[in-house]
Amino acid sequence: NTLKEVSMNLAQLQYFISLAENGRISEAAKELYIAQSTLSNSIKSLESEIGATLFDHTAQGFTLTASGKVFYRYMKHALSTINEGKLRALNPAAANSDTIVLGIDPYVRKEYARVAIEAYKDAANRPDAKFTTVTEPRNGIIDGLRRGTIDAGMVLSEIDAADLICEKVGKYSLAAVFNANHPLAAKPVLPINDIMKYAIISYHPSSPLAAQLQPVFDTYGIQAARYLEDDSALCGELCRNEAVVALMRSTTEINLYPQLVFRPIAEISDCLFGTYFLAKKPPYRTDEVEHFVSYISTVHFPSAERILRSISL
Repeated sequence: NTLKEVSMNLAQLQYFISLAENGRISEAAKELYIAQSTLSNSIKSLESEIGATLFDHTAQGFTLTASGKVFYRYMKHALSTINEGKLRALNPAAANSDTIVLGIDPYVRKEYARVAIEAYKDAANRPDAKFTTVTEPRNGIIDGLRRGTIDAGMVLSEIDAADLICEKVGKYSLAAVFNANHPLAAKPVLPINDIMKYAIISYHPSSPLAAQLQPVFDTYGIQAARYLEDDSALCGELCRNEAVVALMRSTTEINLYPQLVFRPIAEISDCLFGTYFLAKKPPYRTDEVEHFVSYISTVHFPSAERILRSISL
C-alpha cells in the first residue's frame, strides 16, 4: 500500500506539472496519455490533500494561483531531482566517483578553471581533490549539468535558470591593444576618436565575446576591418601587423607577447567581459562536489589576474 501511495503521489505531481505548463486540460491529458476526467479528478484530489487551490479555471484555460506558482516551483525541482536520481542509479560508478568534472566553454581562459581548482584546494584544505576538465560549448555545459555528466562549469555569459547557480568569478575591461611600435603607444589612456583613426580588429561575430562588445561598436559607430576568433588570434595578428589596433578584453594573454601593449579607453571604464561559474542546485552526487560548489559559488576572484600571473601559462 505504501508503494502504491507513493506512486500515486508521483503521478499526481506529474499531472500537475503538465497542466501547469500546458494551460489546457485537453492538451495536458493528451501529453500524459490519460483521460481528461482522470486528470481533472487527480488535480482536485491534490488540491484537497494540500488544502489550497492551485489553479484558476477560465474559458481560456487553467492558470496557476499564487499558491500554485509556489507549489510548481518546488515540485518542478523535486521531480527533476527524482529523474536525476534514476539516471545516477543506472551509472553508480560515475555517481560515486570523487572526481569533479568541470566543463569549460572554449572561449573561457582555461587558467580561470585552474585558479578555481587551486583556490578550492588551498582554502578548503583539500590538496588531494581530484578534477577532470572537459571542453564544451555553453549549451553543452548546461545540458551536462542537467544530465549529471558535468558537476560545474565556466562560461562567458550570465545564465538565468531556476535550476542553476550562476556566479560571476572573473571580469575583464575593454582595452585597445597594439604593437609597441604603434603611434598610440605614447598615450597612457586613449579616446575612442584616436583609436578609430586606425584599422580595428576584434572578435568574430560568432564569438560570445563579440556579443558583449557589440553595444560599444553600435554606440560609437565602430567598424572592424577584420574579425578573428579569439585572444590568441588577435595577439598573433598584432605581432605581424604594426598598423592595426585590437579592441579586446585585457587578459594576461597579452603579457605573453612582449612586443604588445594595451591601454584603457577613456570613455569606457566598465568591465564588459565576465567569466561565470555554473552549477546545478543541490542535491549533489558526492560531498566533494557539494564542497566545491559551495566554495566557488560564494567566493569571487578580485585578484584573479594576479593569481593567473603566478601560474605557468
